[in-house]
Order: sequence, then structure tokens, then C-alpha cells
Amino acid sequence: MYQEENDLAIEQILTAYFEAVNKHIWSKVKDKSDNVLVSNIGLLSLFEVLGKVLLSNEINRDLLERFDTVFSNVDYEEFKNKELYPASTKGKTAMVAELLKQIDM
Repeated sequence: MYQEENDLAIEQILTAYFEAVNKHIWSKVKDKSDNVLVSNIGLLSLFEVLGKVLLSNEINRDLLERFDTVFSNVDYEEFKNKELYPASTKGKTAMVAELLKQIDM
């Protein structure tokens, strides 16, 4: 998409995705230090999930609209467990797997 110089489509994807993430995860986390999804490793995990979703789905308006629905299913409380989701490659891998399972895309 980037090679096709389709900046508007890239902007629309990122906006729809992160608006859903903000609405259903980031805005609900009261203590930012207590949840790994609002950390650097959490952001990296969210970008990896986005990449996997884009590679496995047709990119169209329906996909962008589904972001809001699927992220409403995410149990953000799950990501308080820093032993299960440490700030490491292992933690990122576990976060990506759990997020993909929860959003079921």
C-alpha cells in the first residue's frame, strides 16, 4: 500500500485501528503503570497484531468498521499480569497471541 503511494488508505487504517484501541483499552486503563498494553511493548504488540490482521484479511471499509467491534471484546484487565506479559520479546509474543485470540480476526 505504501509503495502504491496510498497515504490516505494508510491513514484511514491507522486511525480506525487506534481509535478502537483507545476506546476499548487505553481509555479504560485507570493505572497506566499497571497494564502492559499502555507500555512500549504493548504498543509494539498492537502494531504486530495490526500487521497480522492486514495480511490475513481483505483491506476494505468493512474491515475498518470491524475494528471497533472486535476490540470491544478485549479483556484489557488480562494484561495486568506482568509475569505472563513481561516487557520482553517473550512478553510481546504472548501479548500478540492473546490479542489475536481475543479479537478473533
